[in-house]
Amino acid sequence: MTVPTDFFQFHTQIRLRMKSWRYHFGVLALLLRFASSATLVLAQQSGERSVSPVQSAFEIFTSPDGVFRFKYSSLLLRCTEQRHEANYPGLWVPDSCQAYTPVCDEPGIQDGATLVCVAYSKAKFKDYPTFNAATFSVAEVKRAVTEKECLSGSSDWGLGPGVRGKPVNINHVKFKLFEINDAGMGHSLNGRIYRTFHGNQCYQLSIRIASTSSHVFDRPVKELTQKDWSEVNGRLKQALDSFRFLK
Repeated sequence: MTVPTDFFQFHTQIRLRMKSWRYHFGVLALLLRFASSATLVLAQQSGERSVSPVQSAFEIFTSPDGVFRFKYSSLLLRCTEQRHEANYPGLWVPDSCQAYTPVCDEPGIQDGATLVCVAYSKAKFKDYPTFNAATFSVAEVKRAVTEKECLSGSSDWGLGPGVRGKPVNINHVKFKLFEINDAGMGHSLNGRIYRTFHGNQCYQLSIRIASTSSHVFDRPVKELTQKDWSEVNGRLKQALDSFRFLK
């Protein structure tokens, strides 16, 4: 039986086309791999790291009077004050906003009122009893009616040997930084408080972290690593660094 010449020509064309497709698909695959590698190198050179959508998401808080705004990680929880009695710290929810030592406001609450408070969720460290709470808050200090009174700090703070009234800038606004610490019954509070006098009002930005000494437990307990503490502090500082006055 004789096979038509046209059949051989057709078969040859098919083989050539398949080779061509394989070649183009191979080139496309190489280009995609090169593009992926180039993106990774650029990210590494710029110091960027891949983060999940949850880690990179932010919430924005703007004060009801439109005076200030800041953004905070979605890993932080917005705190709500449930009860407030004169000259006493308020009761804040959820539980991440509470500790043995108040973290959303302070014992000398007659100094002012907390306008907003956000807290690092305790859920991540539920098996770490030494971690109590960590917050960022903004307050208005009503008793300080002059710039001098505002920037002098408060007599209610437990000031240690750290910073007292150090000038700092946050988004081109001058603040005075005070480092506070308090301890008792195995519990401790460490904080950084930033004060500024703006629009004839005294504003106070605070980062507070409350913890419990591991020595108060009758058995060894899990404690946060340096990396864990850096993560907590980093999230709170993101909120601080984004704070700005709008008017």
